[in-house]
Amino acid sequence: MRFMAFLCFLAATCLSLAQAAGLTVQTLDMQGKNSRGEPYAKGQMTLPVIKVTPSSTPLAAGQADDAANAKIAKKINARLALIDTFGNERQQFTVSRQDARLLTLAFDSEGCGAYCEAYSTWYSFDLQDGSLLTAANLLTPQGMRTLSARLRQTQIIRYRQQLATLAKERAAAPGRKTSPAAKAGQPASGDTSDIDDRIALNQSCLQDQLDQAAKAKEPANAQTATPFQYNDFIPFEITATAFKITAGRCSNHAMRALDDVGDVTLSLPLPEIAPWLTAYGRAVLLNDGNAPPAERLYSQALLGTLEGNTAISMLLEKGQSNSISGSYFYDRFRTPIALSGTQTGQTLQLTEVIEAKPGQPEKTATFRLNQTGNELRGQWASQATSKMFEARLAP
Repeated sequence: MRFMAFLCFLAATCLSLAQAAGLTVQTLDMQGKNSRGEPYAKGQMTLPVIKVTPSSTPLAAGQADDAANAKIAKKINARLALIDTFGNERQQFTVSRQDARLLTLAFDSEGCGAYCEAYSTWYSFDLQDGSLLTAANLLTPQGMRTLSARLRQTQIIRYRQQLATLAKERAAAPGRKTSPAAKAGQPASGDTSDIDDRIALNQSCLQDQLDQAAKAKEPANAQTATPFQYNDFIPFEITATAFKITAGRCSNHAMRALDDVGDVTLSLPLPEIAPWLTAYGRAVLLNDGNAPPAERLYSQALLGTLEGNTAISMLLEKGQSNSISGSYFYDRFRTPIALSGTQTGQTLQLTEVIEAKPGQPEKTATFRLNQTGNELRGQWASQATSKMFEARLAP
């Protein structure tokens, strides 16, 4: 997992985008440098921040609402601050839903490594307590499999439609590379090589989805993960009327020019997904009941302290088997520090490594935390200084 290292260079340009339930979404213009050391231009990297709109009623009830909203805003902001933006060239966001219960933020980003790619992610928050809405809390296991199968079937239909279109184009231009220009590597009249390449790509994409559909009929322990089970990827968007799942394009970067289908989105009206929702999912999305989420520890912003008075925020994600990845930051500095470790029973053993300056040893420390319900308590210990502090965290 990668983490941004420039949160301490944020500069507020607070433009209000939306307001509901005493909370306002504003924009932070992020200052820092990209992977090439170039400073970000104004508006190139933006991050939402949640602000409390003070109550206009000076009554005790209004004051209590303000205090509750402040806690909700703090939790959402901590979770947003831990979004991975390492390698991003740009990032902008929009608010796709904000009402008394839900806030959905849609991010349009471009990340660069060996090459640059645009991508979208979505984060939805329960405005009753600031929790991130996760598939594990909203959907039953059968619901995840069902929606994944529906998305896969949508992809299969799109690939078959595209293959039919390409077949018609191929039939209308049946020539091949036979002219002198074609032999010299130049497209010739009637040249169908591009269409043939597109057909080959779509046939490969179609076969991949057909193979996955066949595998989904095998025993659960032989199946691959659904799109909802990738920790660093939020594949669903919740609007006021629909639940949307998006599958990324089939092609790799080198072949993307041939990929006419691209991303595929399955959009379902909220009432339609009712059979696949948990009790909490029905409460949040359909206003049916008031059940709490089953999982409140992982994928959430955990707020707490070291030694009783140093505020910290932490994010933990479950991995394969009993592995854990994540990060945390000191609220005063807001620079994420990567974590990795394992959970054995109710005990979490996490290691942090801070990259040292050239010629200096790495600074390593560990968290040993015991889980009681949704609370973590234990110690943070530095291997370099032998210091040990009490640690306490909760959502």
